[in-house]
Formats: sequence, structure tokens, C-alpha cells
Amino acid sequence: MGARPVCWALLASLALHALLLFAWQGRPPQPSVAALTLRLAQPAGGPEPVIAQNAAKTGNQAGNKVENKAAARPSSKPSARFAAPPLLPEAGLAGPATSAVESAGDSGAKSGAAARSGGGGTSQGGVDSVALYRAEYLNNPQPEYPERSRENGEQGTVLLRVSVSAAGRAGEVTVAVSSGYPRLDRAAKTTVERWRFAPAKRNGQAVDSVLMVPVRFQSP
Repeated sequence: MGARPVCWALLASLALHALLLFAWQGRPPQPSVAALTLRLAQPAGGPEPVIAQNAAKTGNQAGNKVENKAAARPSSKPSARFAAPPLLPEAGLAGPATSAVESAGDSGAKSGAAARSGGGGTSQGGVDSVALYRAEYLNNPQPEYPERSRENGEQGTVLLRVSVSAAGRAGEVTVAVSSGYPRLDRAAKTTVERWRFAPAKRNGQAVDSVLMVPVRFQSP
């Protein structure tokens, strides 16, 4: 009779130990603090210098790209493109112009002929001519292409009506035909107002006249 309680006690003890062992084995493994610390800690001469080198290399490459981009960028703002100015007298000595694409030489010859035949005649020693851009017209400032217009792809031709004084200066400048973009029209008008011209002549004397000046803005 005395052995039975002992057996029950042993069985209960074994069952308790089995439960404790089962519970301990069923727990999820705890992370290793030491292993985690080792993964985060970097050796003195390990990957950090490599990362620094890569960062420096990336910085140098970025710097080179910026320098190359700055070098590729033109030093001055792009100017409007326009061909050699054609003669386009609006009125006066040579009558109305027939074409906006005639060369300066051809237009000059036709205008001179029109002046001699239909302009009412000249005095014996007098010579009639229409207003011209100066021979050194390239010395006149070219209109700058507005930065915003260039970015937006705006382009077109502005036809300006210019009153040329007997002194060869631009008087009133108005837009006869718009490019379709007010920014381009303003850029052309503002620049041509500063241009100098060879004035028209009647009987050898400089006179006021009107000239049509085309300015073409075209992206490269």
C-alpha cells in the first residue's frame, strides 16, 4: 500500500518534466544578441572605406557630369536666326514689295528699276534709292531668343514695319505680321528699334521712308 503513492508521485513528476521539456522545445528560437551585434559592427578596415570610395567616386562622376553639362551649355544666350535681310520697301520710292524671300541684290535691282520708271522721274544728277540695311548689317544686334520661348519650342517669323529716318535711325517700329508668339514679337521689335539703316534717297538726298524687316526665330 505504501508503494502506490510513491509510483503516483514519480509518474506525476515525470509528466511535469515532460510538459516542461515540451513547452521549452516549442518556444520560438530567441535571436542571438551576440550574432546581431557582430553583423552590425564593422571592422576598422572593412567595408566602410569601400563605401566611402564609392561615395567619392559617385560624387566625382556627378561633378564631372555637371562640369560637362556646364561646358556643353553655350556661353551666351542663343540669338534669333535670320537670313541676309531682303529689301522690302513698303511705300515711297519703289512701290509695294512683291515677295518676302527675294535676295537683297535682286530686290535692290528691281526696286531701283521701279523707282526710275514709276516714281515720277529724277533730276539730271539725282539718284533715287530705297532704304537699305547698312552694308555692315551684321553689326546690328541680333534679337536674343527668349529662354522661355526656346524651352517651349516657340518659333516663327516676325515681319516688322520700320519707319527709317533720313539719318538712318529706326523711328516707329510696329508688328505687321506676328509670329504667333507675343514673346518673339517683343524680342524682335525691341532689338530692331536699335538698328541703324542706310536711308532712302531722292534726287541724291536722304529722305524718310518705310521698310519691312523680317526676323525669323528658329530653334537649332
